[in-house]
Amino acid sequence: MSPSVIVSYRLCPPEGTSASDLSPSTTLDFRVEGAITDHAEYYKALTFAVAETKSRTGKDLTAWRDVVGIKELNKEGRSQIGGAEIEGEEEEEED
Repeated sequence: MSPSVIVSYRLCPPEGTSASDLSPSTTLDFRVEGAITDHAEYYKALTFAVAETKSRTGKDLTAWRDVVGIKELNKEGRSQIGGAEIEGEEEEEED
């Protein structure tokens, strides 16, 4: 068995959130590959596997954030983001 970096997550999005191309539960497995003959090569390969894991996890979680964020913005009566009114914020930037 070759060494690998394994990340698992299970998200609990709000009820009614649908994302057909996203799974709320995922396990990612990135192998530490290469001609590993000493510690320096092992840590170089491990660093690459960790970077790949971080990149993929970040992409997946960003996609979920976007889906849930759009749902939150579309809630009835929602006119504020982070405590500032959407129209008011744009007007302040112009002044």
